[in-house]
Amino acid sequence: MKKTALSLIIVAGMVFSSCKKDRVCECIETPGNTTDKFTMKKVTKRQAKANCYDYEYEVMNTKVIVDCTIK
Repeated sequence: MKKTALSLIIVAGMVFSSCKKDRVCECIETPGNTTDKFTMKKVTKRQAKANCYDYEYEVMNTKVIVDCTIK
């Protein structure tokens, strides 16, 4: 019983701990299908998602959509 409880505590600690590592954000810009990547050093997955986001802008009356994902 003690081994089971200890195992559950260890697994729960691993699940709920924040794992900081290097993460890559890849953005694809359309029209043109231009790809851009940048690396975020030692961040959690939540921090990476907050800094890697989709956005839009307009150039010479053309809407440009930038779609970003964590790789």
